[in-house]
This record gives sequence, structure tokens and C-alpha cells, in this order.
Amino acid sequence: RLKGTGRFKPYIIFSMCDETFSVLVAAEPPEGVDKGLFMFFIALLNQLYWVMGSVLGHLAGAVSGFDAKGLDFALTALFVVIFISQWKGASDRRPALIGLGCTAAALLAFGSDSFILPAMALILAALMLIRRPGEGFSEAGRTEGAK
Repeated sequence: RLKGTGRFKPYIIFSMCDETFSVLVAAEPPEGVDKGLFMFFIALLNQLYWVMGSVLGHLAGAVSGFDAKGLDFALTALFVVIFISQWKGASDRRPALIGLGCTAAALLAFGSDSFILPAMALILAALMLIRRPGEGFSEAGRTEGAK
């Protein structure tokens, strides 16, 4: 997707996050607009929104004295909702099952303080083992490109 972005490619890669990726995959530059410049400004604006939102959120939290204790469940709830949505729409559920299994194994082996990186490594290795040449997994877990 980043082919043809020229000198903007390193910054686009540097500033990539979930939201930037989603917009870059969905958006097509208008006719007559340079693809690299179009993608660069999407990445730049998304990064600026993240930075400004974080700074403003920190300042507002420091000034207001709001106690955010107990809100730590929100990110977990978000991932559960995304998982369920993708589970329902997936024709190939192997990646989801691999993710759950590898995460549970890493949690048991390394404990809750240091399981994330081993879990990600296990997931990556397992997905690479089941992947056939020329096949990839789309965002919804469907296989694509298999012949």
C-alpha cells in the first residue's frame, strides 16, 4: 500500500498506528493528488491528534484532579468487543484461536507482568507455521490469496 509514496514513506511508517492504518487502507487520494503527499498528511494529522489529545488530556487531568481509578477495564473491554466482532465475521478462526491459546500459554509461563512480548512472539511464530506460501490473513481473519 505504501508503494509510490516516495520520500514520505519513512515518516508514514514511523507514525503508523491502528487509526492511521485504517484510514490509509480505506482512503483513496482524490484524482490529481499525489499519493505520497496524501498519505503523509493523513499520518501527520493523526499523529498530531494523538500528541495534542495526550497533552490536553494530561493537562486537564492534572488540573481537574479527576480520579481515573477503575477505568483501566475500558481498554480490555474494547479488545473484547473487537474480538467478538471479528470472530462473528471471520471465515477462518484459526488466527483468533492461536492468539487466545498463545496468550494463555504465555500468561501461565511468564506471569501477568511480563507475558505480552512472549505472547506476541508465540502468536507470530504460530501464524507463520500455519501460513501457506502466497497466503495471508486479512484484518477480519479471513484467508486471502490461497490457491
